[in-house]
Amino acid sequence: MNWDKSLRIVAGSFQLNALSVYCVIHNEMFFLPAFLDHYRSLGVKQFLFVDDCSTDGTLEYLIRQCDCIVLRSNLRFGEKVNGERVGPMWRNEIPHRYFRGQWAVSVDADEFLRIPSGFSTLPQFLEALDARGLDAVAAVMIDCYPETLAGFFDLGPPATAKELFDRYPWFDRGPYIRWSAGEK
Repeated sequence: MNWDKSLRIVAGSFQLNALSVYCVIHNEMFFLPAFLDHYRSLGVKQFLFVDDCSTDGTLEYLIRQCDCIVLRSNLRFGEKVNGERVGPMWRNEIPHRYFRGQWAVSVDADEFLRIPSGFSTLPQFLEALDARGLDAVAAVMIDCYPETLAGFFDLGPPATAKELFDRYPWFDRGPYIRWSAGEK
């Protein structure tokens, strides 16, 4: 089977030039309500998810969202085609197939982008990057979690990004990037 031909849209319709987030997911119902809330509040207009055979209600939840496009495949994330795992191939193929020449954010369902101070929306930040002639930017992802692992089960899934950050305020202390002399 040709891995790139196996991806098919099972829900939603794609809007050309809409600010988008895309991610590959499997059983992410815990994070999805807060994830969508967060990125919508930043100005994201559509979400493209490759659902890797979720069984926890993820697919059904996303199908009910009017700004979500869901893709599926007969292949699984960890399967190999020509010696390479399919999941990373999906992540690399999606921007070429759907977002050529435009900005799109690639994250995991448990990653919540924080834009730099001075910007209130993601479109404002991207306009500043365009003005500088940039066409890509990398970011450090900081994982938030409860004080104890039991806290995930005690507190339950957050409905909004604010609830997520209030319930799970612990994260790994930086520095996250260490520059060597002459690299800044």
